[in-house]
Amino acid sequence: MEIRNGAVLKDRYRLDRPLGRGGMASVWRGHDSVLDRPVAVKILSDAIASEPEFLARFRREATVAAGLSHPNLVRIFDYAEADERPYLVMELVPGEDLGALISRGETVDRPQLARQLLAALAPIHRAGIVHRDVKPQNVLLEEDGNAKLIDFAGAKQGAGAKHESGASQQASPAGGAGESGDSAEEEASETSAAPATEGAEPSGGASTASALNEQGYELIQAGRYEEAVPVLEDSVGAFPAGSSDVNYAYALFNLGDALLRSGRAKEAIPILDQRLRIPNQTAVVRHELETARSEAGATGGSGLAAGGDSGD
Repeated sequence: MEIRNGAVLKDRYRLDRPLGRGGMASVWRGHDSVLDRPVAVKILSDAIASEPEFLARFRREATVAAGLSHPNLVRIFDYAEADERPYLVMELVPGEDLGALISRGETVDRPQLARQLLAALAPIHRAGIVHRDVKPQNVLLEEDGNAKLIDFAGAKQGAGAKHESGASQQASPAGGAGESGDSAEEEASETSAAPATEGAEPSGGASTASALNEQGYELIQAGRYEEAVPVLEDSVGAFPAGSSDVNYAYALFNLGDALLRSGRAKEAIPILDQRLRIPNQTAVVRHELETARSEAGATGGSGLAAGGDSGD
């Protein structure tokens, strides 16, 4: 199947123009000729469409999102697999993502954003699901300020979630039923507390570090863990020592994750240990740190005890 402007999927969905592209999929503005409405079409990359792991994640995103309904969640309309190129048809949200607003240093109503994200996460968690990838790029803001949470590719259900390839940014497996009752607050906290919601203009160094972090994250998504390590090391090194920037927390976690997935668990331990000192989503970090210690045969001798943080 050729993906191009004007292509029609299932004799119904016309692709008008690309809206964005990542390591796993591209998103297009499209038109549903049956219901005569604009839609967004997310198409799995041809480079990974034949990989069972990525195909399973894409199917899971469709299944999880289609079973949920809330004003702060993007609606799913259709899913299909055609010519080995699976695609997901969803609501087209007029507006842009929170990450774009942050990059321009624009202000956001933080209390409203937090309330909306918590409201969106409530039905997800009631269903026993942990989103695991709540970040500015996965929050779409409509023109009236209404927020919609997207991207369930990294979602997990149940208490038995294990370490797996392709984990999302700042969202390694933590398990649904095994989380504390504050999981919704924990998932929402980092996004609603992003520095630019105060109107601060990100510095050039922070922008470079964030871009490197995003590049490293996409390499992790593509299963290229060894390649991701030096990119993420550069990202971490671009932040000032002891930074409280949420993007620094992201970069530390992703570096630890890439090292762990590269079979370098011992090197991952001090990185994750350092990340655990930043009090956001620490339950997720503790799980990753415990995994690293287990794989390295460690006995908890590095800096901070896995259960010792009280900043959740």
